[in-house]
Amino acid sequence: MANGLCSDEAVQRFVVSGFVQLPPSTAVPPAAHAEIAAQIHRCGVQEAGGPEDARAGRRDPYGLRQLDGDAAGNNLLHAAPALRGPAFLESPHLVATLTRLLGPEYRLHPHCRGHLRKRGAKTSMWHVDAYKGLPWCSGRLHEPHWCMVMYYPQDTTPEMGPTQLLPGTQFYRGDSDRAHYSRGHIPSFGEQLAGWATCVHTVTGPAGTVVVMHYDLWHRAP
Repeated sequence: MANGLCSDEAVQRFVVSGFVQLPPSTAVPPAAHAEIAAQIHRCGVQEAGGPEDARAGRRDPYGLRQLDGDAAGNNLLHAAPALRGPAFLESPHLVATLTRLLGPEYRLHPHCRGHLRKRGAKTSMWHVDAYKGLPWCSGRLHEPHWCMVMYYPQDTTPEMGPTQLLPGTQFYRGDSDRAHYSRGHIPSFGEQLAGWATCVHTVTGPAGTVVVMHYDLWHRAP
């Protein structure tokens, strides 16, 4: 799949697994990814866990620190403009993949932020993200009307606590493995997992690795 989803067989694998992992483009030098990583890290992170956060109701249970400075909120592309270039969003392999899945006029959602994993943090729950701008309990779509794209500007190893995926779980129902998310009428995550064979895929790879996944694929921070 080094050239994205260019063949019918590759698309079929995406339909089954719910994701494709693209290696770094050989046309982009490693220094380009290193500079993007440096720009992101220079923004710092928002501190959480102190008395003021407790009073304000802010929590940081899984060590997924939000970026601060120029990258605060959804301003990641403002903090690191090169993300819009061939290292990431204009990569021919990524463009070809998204075009095959979503059509030639796909649009980039304004929700764009980075998560910095805190070493030693507890494992987050298995979950799927809410559709940004729509009600939390919006319906799930088996067809990939939306895709989530993740970019790793630095070498990523299992020891760093990278994203984990459950291949094929875009066909599950529900939002999280927490019991109260089932709302009393959706089979629990454990029941669904027992009846649908899958195994954890940990996203690792060299700087510049990109993952395109079905928006409803279950994932977590390990």
